[in-house]
Amino acid sequence: MKLSTEFKIGITVIVAIGLAYWGINFMQGNDIFKKERSYYAIYTKVNGLVVSNPVSVNGFSVGLVKDIKFLDSRGDQIIVEFAIKNKNIQIYEDSKFKIFSSDLLGSKGVDIIMGESTVIAQIGDTLEGDIEQDLAEAVNAQIAPLKNKAEELLSKVTDAVVTVESIFDNEAKENLSASFDKIRESFVSFSNTAKNIDALVALEKPKIDSIFSDFQLIVENIRKNGDNIDTFFSNMADISDSLQQSNLNEAIRNAAVSLDKLSEMIDNVNEGNGTIGKLMYNDSLYNSLVSTSTQLDSLFNDMQAHPKRYIHFSVFGKKDKQVKLSKKDVETIRQSLKD
Repeated sequence: MKLSTEFKIGITVIVAIGLAYWGINFMQGNDIFKKERSYYAIYTKVNGLVVSNPVSVNGFSVGLVKDIKFLDSRGDQIIVEFAIKNKNIQIYEDSKFKIFSSDLLGSKGVDIIMGESTVIAQIGDTLEGDIEQDLAEAVNAQIAPLKNKAEELLSKVTDAVVTVESIFDNEAKENLSASFDKIRESFVSFSNTAKNIDALVALEKPKIDSIFSDFQLIVENIRKNGDNIDTFFSNMADISDSLQQSNLNEAIRNAAVSLDKLSEMIDNVNEGNGTIGKLMYNDSLYNSLVSTSTQLDSLFNDMQAHPKRYIHFSVFGKKDKQVKLSKKDVETIRQSLKD
């Protein structure tokens, strides 16, 4: 069968177009003859990630970035399609597609961080996206604390310079010079005081030696009489134990009660209560005793002056005459008997 020229030209064009399509995709990292699995992840920014950037697991390339586009017209979210060409690797549902810088020039790549799940993600699933800090952000994160400390240090240096400038003005210089003069005078006074102390120590050295000698003798006596001192403290401990075992507390309480009763009795006497109080503070008994003594004295005087009024003896058996007393005498005797 003879092929026409037109047919040959058509076949050639079709083959050329196929080869061109395959070549373009191959240059982009897409092998149309290999089976691939597509997964998706959503980001807020991709930091320069482009199509055909490699996708790897622990540094081993397993696919590439197939497509990048905005999820909506606002551009707040970006969806990235990943083509996994390695059929031996499994992607689990809690895995992460993490964008990272593959070199210092800013080239990007995607690293698949495997999770702990044992459930395999379905082809076409949207998994979690993550992004690593780029070099500039990492450097800024490291430099920012140093920058803040440097600014703080510069602020302190500025304050120190201002302080030094304020110190070295004319008035401050004069005050500083006066201060140094005072310090110099203080050192001179301290030196004179030290000299006086040295002179005093040299003058009183014999007394000081005597004091230390006496102190040494005291220490030696204490050392020699150590047994006696131990015996003394032992006796004191025995006395303390005896006092503790004795009924001293009860005796003290009884003494306190007795003192309270004595104080109460003295208060009653001072207030004129009871017999003793009345004798001390009531004059009626004293006046009665004085009156009685006066009347008895008058009676005795009358009996001495007129004994016949009270005593009469009959020698010859005559009838005794009745003794006659005056009314005054009778009243005096009656009052005496009454008292």
